[in-house]
Amino acid sequence: MTIQLKCLISICIVTIATSVFSQDDDKISDKMKERLEELKKQEGSMEFYGKVIDQYEKPVAEAKVFLSIQKASIFPSAPEILTSITDEQGLFYIDNVKGGNLFVKNIERAGYIVDFKQDISRGFSYRKDYNPRHVPNKSTPVVFHMRKRGENPTYLMTNRDFNVDMSSGEKLVRSFIDLRNDWKEKHEDGDYEKDFLSKHHDIKVSATFDKEKSDWTVTFTASGENGGFVLDDKFLSEAPEDGYMKEFTIIQHVATEKEREEYNNSKDKDKWDKFQKLTEFKFKGKYLYVKSRNPAIYTRMELTEARADDSEDIRIDANTATNPYGERNLEEMDMPYGMGKYFYPQTIEAFLEGKRPIKPEVKKLWEEYKETHEQVENPETGKLIWKKKKG
Repeated sequence: MTIQLKCLISICIVTIATSVFSQDDDKISDKMKERLEELKKQEGSMEFYGKVIDQYEKPVAEAKVFLSIQKASIFPSAPEILTSITDEQGLFYIDNVKGGNLFVKNIERAGYIVDFKQDISRGFSYRKDYNPRHVPNKSTPVVFHMRKRGENPTYLMTNRDFNVDMSSGEKLVRSFIDLRNDWKEKHEDGDYEKDFLSKHHDIKVSATFDKEKSDWTVTFTASGENGGFVLDDKFLSEAPEDGYMKEFTIIQHVATEKEREEYNNSKDKDKWDKFQKLTEFKFKGKYLYVKSRNPAIYTRMELTEARADDSEDIRIDANTATNPYGERNLEEMDMPYGMGKYFYPQTIEAFLEGKRPIKPEVKKLWEEYKETHEQVENPETGKLIWKKKKG
């Protein structure tokens, strides 16, 4: 749709709306005023206490918190944005504000990344006609999380679409570094799984379904002499040094017909909550740190979902980040896409040969890149992008 057509449609809508309202301006205006006053009466006096902490439970001082305040309005309107700065204890607050709903929109602090995934809620209602309303308590502030970035970010190989999809009784091997296409280019007639992946993989996975219990059991086994897994609630910038278990097991329940009839169709909230808890993926949002291969490499797996609606198959989804150089450092450098050419080809070539790649001088390459490139604003998005300097 062209911009001209969009504008024409908008003009038509405004014209129609204007003609409708103009039929009885005084009555509509009075009704709107009455409705607006009713909405305003439902607004509460906002008082909110919050606290910002990092992954080590330490307070984050001087963080800028952006709060969105929705106020009474007849027509859709942009919320009012307020800001508050955390003190040395990571505390912030607002008061003497009138409104209906409050939403913590964002939190910013140099050297940190906001992590709302750990937070129970970001929205809070103060409307008198809403239950439950938020009850502020200065002694127990609402906690929000940020992640302190590691001091030495590096190149990581990431995959936001890593998954294992299996049937009962099936066994497979998987690599965090997908070399299928690169290997096929050199071995057109070869069998990637049999000839290469069977020797060069990170994990073995097996899955079985217990019909009597209606449970899936998925077992991960790490490759390498000292390979293993460490489960943690936290996003760590450095993989654990020790404590690795050779195997990691996920048990995922599939609701039976009887359970579906009893809970799924129930209007009893407690029964519905019990049903939800019975079938939920208990590892969702947790991090599995993997040590694999020989010599070892380290990977962070963020477990995101388990899909198992029946006994036919199960799929486990994850986001992965792998340090290919054998370091425990899992803090990713925020580098432009174009810099990948300095790392990716050499890394892939080494793994195709069954070797661990030699780490290049990441900081030096980054400085060289900045000498020949500059940041400019993308006219379409307004965001800064890296572009090669002219001349």
